[in-house]
Amino acid sequence: MPRLPRRTLVGLLALIMALIAAYITLGPRYGLPLVGGADVSGEWMMEGYNGARTRAVASDLALPLQASNEIALKGAVADGSPVAVARGIALVEAERTLRAVDLRNGRERWSFPVSGTYLSPATDGETVFLKAESANRGQVFALDLESGAQQWAFTPKRVSSADQGFVGGHVTSPAVSGDAVLVASGKELYALNKRTGEPLWELSMTEWVTAAPAVGKGRIYLADSKFIYAVDERTGKLAWKKPAAFSLYFAPIVADDTVFIRDGKKIVALASPDGKKLWENPVGGESLIPGAVSDGRLLVVTTGALLALDIRTGQEVWRYSQPNYISLPAVAGTKAFLLAGATGQTTLTAVDVESGKASWSQRIPELAPAAPVVAGETVYVGTNDGRLLGYSSSS
Repeated sequence: MPRLPRRTLVGLLALIMALIAAYITLGPRYGLPLVGGADVSGEWMMEGYNGARTRAVASDLALPLQASNEIALKGAVADGSPVAVARGIALVEAERTLRAVDLRNGRERWSFPVSGTYLSPATDGETVFLKAESANRGQVFALDLESGAQQWAFTPKRVSSADQGFVGGHVTSPAVSGDAVLVASGKELYALNKRTGEPLWELSMTEWVTAAPAVGKGRIYLADSKFIYAVDERTGKLAWKKPAAFSLYFAPIVADDTVFIRDGKKIVALASPDGKKLWENPVGGESLIPGAVSDGRLLVVTTGALLALDIRTGQEVWRYSQPNYISLPAVAGTKAFLLAGATGQTTLTAVDVESGKASWSQRIPELAPAAPVVAGETVYVGTNDGRLLGYSSSS
């Protein structure tokens, strides 16, 4: 085998180091997970997939999908949060417990008892972060992914209470970005050191938080009952805030230089640098939830339909209608996977992101309402009777 000239070797080494440095620098900005320098972004490591909450992975899944996993879970709750997946481990909410299940053999690796529901686990591939809320007390826990051993716990100043009718102010789904865990509770946004749980900084909001933080390009976006906020991820200083009508929804979505929010009964696109309104779409006054961003489309869930809006103009591109329930989507390449249908007649369906046409559907009568997730080549869903099901590409 011929030897490369020394100058060529030096140039290749410099290029590799530059690429690594760029990923380490930009990865956290775009919500991409890093584990010891390794890219594990093909796994669904937090609610919304990444810190930007785009719910979209790059890998495309060849259809039809085939059943590949069926794992019975102890005490699983039908109305719990979506699973998170990392390093072959599924983090599944059960009755007052978080369970770690090995996807290769279906065995439980560990369990962690915790008060509260909708735990919304997140992980960076080494540590698991989850929220808990019970009896007007909230907490954020950090656990070792491999063993489940508790590493730290953080208690926010306040959570939702009867004083405001338990509307807003709940502990939000954690987002992991770089060395920080981002979580809001009450009227505060916290950036926690992911290794120690100590606050790196804290920001006070005007009202009770109503949407979880999303992060992109060094800024964090979240909402309370009156405003949408943009916050510097490193310092915690307010970059801008804009009035927004009261809306309860999961989180904004960040894509490139745009943040997509729900503003009352409208979907609004704001320029991330300064908060300038780019467009809004009320879609006939329907209740709307920003669902995913992929291939120039903002996917929006509303009552009985999944809509695709052009991310540049806000114009409706297509509408996939379903008279009953439609979940938030999980996008894999050109396909948006969602749960649809009435109780006892639910399906896992793939909708083409470009055309809005259903390209595949599998009837699964007792699907739980939690949104599907995509990890590797598999779509994972839960059932009302406590099973975790996986459907994988047949090719």
